[in-house]
Amino acid sequence: MFRRFLVSVALAGLACAGPSPEAPDLEGVWRTQATSHRDRKLEIQPAWLVFGVGGEGTASHPRDGTEVEPHADGGLLCTLYYRTDDGSRTHLRVVYEAGPPERLRFPNRAEVWTREGGGMRPGRAG
Repeated sequence: MFRRFLVSVALAGLACAGPSPEAPDLEGVWRTQATSHRDRKLEIQPAWLVFGVGGEGTASHPRDGTEVEPHADGGLLCTLYYRTDDGSRTHLRVVYEAGPPERLRFPNRAEVWTREGGGMRPGRAG
């Protein structure tokens, strides 16, 4: 009996939850001016995540889905799933803040990342 109650409550919660926010367009090269990461980049492509690991070094991983939810500060928490070299699925979480300029930050980190070229991508409403 108690189990049915728990299932009912869970289903009611799902039914009351609103639709997930639409995923923002994150494609492009993102950089930060933070001294500790100035030589790094994050490149988000439709099918790949490319981590600039300093100098000319990069690490590329196939993307495997995206989830978006509201973040407490008013931005969007975007979870980007990708596959590692051994095939396991992992994720990168970023908080997207609409612009201009658009900004990304990692949860619990102060560094702000902006899309290379600044502002909104060409052809996008702002």
